[in-house]
Amino acid sequence: MPSRLLSWFPVAIAAALVGIAGAIAAERVMSEETPVERLLRASHEEWGNEWSRREADRIMARYAPDAVLFVPGAVPALGPEASAPFIRGMLSNPAFSLAWAVDRVRVSESGDVAYLYGRYVQHNPTGVGTGHTIETGHYMTALEKRQGRWLAVADIHTPGPLASRAGLPEALFTPPSATR
Repeated sequence: MPSRLLSWFPVAIAAALVGIAGAIAAERVMSEETPVERLLRASHEEWGNEWSRREADRIMARYAPDAVLFVPGAVPALGPEASAPFIRGMLSNPAFSLAWAVDRVRVSESGDVAYLYGRYVQHNPTGVGTGHTIETGHYMTALEKRQGRWLAVADIHTPGPLASRAGLPEALFTPPSATR
């Protein structure tokens, strides 16, 4: 085997081991979650699917009437009157996409407040026919249980490098076609 190939072999093994260790750690965190935390994880993952399917009404129904949406570089959007036009505007653009992976779910001892955090990938169109940017980062969503339903009361995201791409398919890092 050429020496160049041999020099990459330890790196490939190390990368594989890191991936396996990450998967084991994620499985351990999920197995330690309470039934309510698992329910919230599944619900949050379904919320992500609603974004993929561009179901604006379902997306908005997950926010409390007094929820605040924090978007970097913008004034916080308080309530549906402020956040709905922003969300509907993103969804109306065929080149926009958003996906996330939940890293942690925690519920208060009282059982009526929770938070989730994780990583996201967002494709942002830069203009008609001019391309896309791929924004990655981390998010945190605070939830309250109101009349038997878990609703988001604060949704915050922070763009930046991802701690891990685990749980985010590689295809998400390729901008969608604007001609879908």
